[in-house]
Amino acid sequence: MRIVNLSFLMFLETILLGCGGPVADRGGSVRASGAEQRDREQLEAPLNVPLLQVAQDYSKNKIAARDKYEGKTFEISGQMLDVAEIEGLPELPSVQVGDVKIDLLVYTKSGVSTVQCFFPGRYKTDAAKLSKGQTLTVRGRLVEVGFTSQDNYHATLEKCQLVRVDK
Repeated sequence: MRIVNLSFLMFLETILLGCGGPVADRGGSVRASGAEQRDREQLEAPLNVPLLQVAQDYSKNKIAARDKYEGKTFEISGQMLDVAEIEGLPELPSVQVGDVKIDLLVYTKSGVSTVQCFFPGRYKTDAAKLSKGQTLTVRGRLVEVGFTSQDNYHATLEKCQLVRVDK
């Protein structure tokens, strides 16, 4: 029996599954491929509930809202405010040094809300290509949500995936 080199298997996987990284479509937008598409399949389908509604539910009854929403998958689009690599002590148990954090601004009818998105470290290359102000669509698991003012919320998502990047 022959032993197959692990790096050869990884190379073969890259060839068979695509080279990874985003792929441009005809509209000038970027869609995920390779590892990102496999990641997307691991998350459940996103809930069709606006995060503003989730924040309102939390303000009414945190216990019921936690049971209903925490750990569930949400998809959100917003304007990129900041991107950084996690250094030092991570903010969440699921986040590791070397992971990527992207902050999004989400415009609501009454103002601006923020969403903090934590991505696995393998997104570092894609994150380095992003620019402040780009519109991103992100999918991730809800960790927490709360109000920053009457109609504006702050949410945190973990295990995020980059679904779409508009140029």
